[in-house]
Amino acid sequence: DYTGKRTAETCFHLYKPALELMEIPCDVEVCIWRNCDIDHVCTQLALKSSWPPLHQFKELITRLDEKTLTTLSSLRPKKNASKEEKCNAYAKMATAIEKKADSFNRQMRAPCLRHPGMLCPIACMPLVGPIWERQPISISWAGASCLPFTKWGSHEGHSHPDIEAWYIWICEMQQMGYDLIFLEESAQFDPTLFSIPMHKTATL
Repeated sequence: DYTGKRTAETCFHLYKPALELMEIPCDVEVCIWRNCDIDHVCTQLALKSSWPPLHQFKELITRLDEKTLTTLSSLRPKKNASKEEKCNAYAKMATAIEKKADSFNRQMRAPCLRHPGMLCPIACMPLVGPIWERQPISISWAGASCLPFTKWGSHEGHSHPDIEAWYIWICEMQQMGYDLIFLEESAQFDPTLFSIPMHKTATL
């Protein structure tokens, strides 16, 4: 999620030849199940690459149902609202998203750019059958927006519009049961925004 220029995927695709140069055998296969980014350039970079994801999604809000989207739209603060008013509005959004936590599961689907007109699974479904005695490790890589926490976003914190996408992402991370989660963020990011919600669901 927040895939950007696909740094994580690049690292994955470089580690195998690096190990081979050191004469370390490695038969692990990596599947890039999804990319997700709102930026058009980043999306096209993924779709046109020599190792595209199996599914390409846009902004995180496309994972929510229409009723929740309508609720969030009604809560979204006006641009001229005060910082306190914006913080209160986004806090109410977080509560609305948490109420939909049970919808964040491996059955969840969203419009896919690689399969136009289709709703594709957000996460890799558990593999079944005799050849899958061991399940693959599922990993989520994300570089969440730094704007709420840096000078580029005027250090607006919980009053910045990008905090809405953060609430959607962290709710999904709590519910989806990934084996590993990697989050890249600014040094000004408050790590408790990640650790406290994850502890609530005993996933950290």
